[in-house]
Amino acid sequence: MKFFLVTSTFLIVLSLIACSSFIKNKNEVFSSGPTQEEIAISKIEKSYYLNDRSAFSTAIEKFAKDFPNSNYKLYIELLTSRFLFHDNQFSQALEMNQSIQKSAFNINNKIYYETLFYSSDIYESLGKLDNSLAVLVESEKNGLFLSDRVRLFELPLKLSIAYARLNQNEMSLNYINKTESGLKEYLSKENHSKKTLSEIYFEIGSGVPSPALADYYTDAKKFTLIYKYLIYCLHFNESPYSEKAKEQLISQINSLWNQANEGVGISTGDKIADDRLRFKKLTDFSRILNSIKLFEPLEDKQVSTNQKEFFSFIDEIQNKTFNEIYAQYKLTPPTEESFGHSFFRENLKIEKTEASESIEKVENRKQ
Repeated sequence: MKFFLVTSTFLIVLSLIACSSFIKNKNEVFSSGPTQEEIAISKIEKSYYLNDRSAFSTAIEKFAKDFPNSNYKLYIELLTSRFLFHDNQFSQALEMNQSIQKSAFNINNKIYYETLFYSSDIYESLGKLDNSLAVLVESEKNGLFLSDRVRLFELPLKLSIAYARLNQNEMSLNYINKTESGLKEYLSKENHSKKTLSEIYFEIGSGVPSPALADYYTDAKKFTLIYKYLIYCLHFNESPYSEKAKEQLISQINSLWNQANEGVGISTGDKIADDRLRFKKLTDFSRILNSIKLFEPLEDKQVSTNQKEFFSFIDEIQNKTFNEIYAQYKLTPPTEESFGHSFFRENLKIEKTEASESIEKVENRKQ
């Protein structure tokens, strides 16, 4: 098979070592260092996360040639399924994912449940949200078969987003807290370099499907739960992850801007009502940008080029958002939330209307 897919950078070592029916005991593996197979797979993963398709393809072909009878066959197929998913070939990805589950069911519980876990992304992208949530719940019940990384923070993060989508805010908050505590537990087990931490934060921020131009509020909720991890990655200034985090943040924010400003979604059929909905989305989007600004380094701190470019972008798109909101004041009464922005309080002007002019004429006659 020429093209295989890669799943998560951190999943690799943990999953490969943990697959009990396929590989050696963890202590045996590391007594003499990683094997050549593990090194080769790590190279495949690195090229995948850096989106280097040429290097990825070369590494995959070399792996197939060097290790034709690899015990990691099902794991490699899982990576293939993930590759198809990230290439937006959702039906093909799901078909392969289900095939892996069928093969792994009786021989490798770890591969089975991690494959099941990753099918949640495919179901979500296909719009099968009930299936996606059901898969996540089933994965949580069998968490002992999942790698530490998935069990401790990838799974609760996805559950938090799933419940946020259903407006079950208490459940969503519960799982986002589990994500935070799980991440701390994972990181406390050993010291991690800045580069490793950058990889971790980049993957968490990349582990949720990007805005899909389907529903602004659904995508906004998803984004608000994960953007801080990409900003953490940005601040570490580790190449190439910092730049990748900046690019992903800008891409996702631009997608949300398009949804809010261009009125993507079902029209009410009433232009005034549509304008009000657009106004509401823009004020919500402005609030998100304000939250992101809180992560901007202080002036006396060293700021990298990627940081400067990103927060300069935030300033520009916030100004565009202010202009769009303020331009609608003649048609749309400002919301209570919008008055929280000093920009609006300072620039709001009361326009003369026919009614106010009539009242003014009456008062003049009385004088």
